[in-house]
Amino acid sequence: MRNLSAVTRIRPRYVVTIPRSLRKRRNVRVGDNVVWLPVSDRELLAVILPSDRYRVLADLMSGIELSREARLAAEKAYFASGARKSGR
Repeated sequence: MRNLSAVTRIRPRYVVTIPRSLRKRRNVRVGDNVVWLPVSDRELLAVILPSDRYRVLADLMSGIELSREARLAAEKAYFASGARKSGR
């Protein structure tokens, strides 16, 4: 794997920009979420989560063979748990 590191300056109001080379390589889109995980006192790990929950579900289920009924039940359970977490 090629080194894809880049430097980004933290701007006023703590805004950061993901460099274009990384956005294109990792298919980052407007509306995606960034989860910041502390690694040490001075290091953070940024994890990009897509905003499209159908895409997330498809990625999670890729390679898993389920019957149509089992897949519908899994989708229903997944979305029901998301609705509970968001307070809907």
